[in-house]
Amino acid sequence: MKTKIRTNRALWAFPACVTMACLSLAGCESVRDQIADRENSLAAAGFVARPANTPERQEMLQ
Repeated sequence: MKTKIRTNRALWAFPACVTMACLSLAGCESVRDQIADRENSLAAAGFVARPANTPERQEMLQ
């Protein structure tokens, strides 16, 4: 009787592990997606990107 219980547990263990792995990978978001989401949120809040491409702006950063 004990052998049958172990067999049933083994039959459930593999599909359960595969399901958990699929669900955990489906919830992952790439770094590129995270950056795009953050940039969209900042733009929606009214922030404007101003690159330090002139000597005056570079001096302001320091």
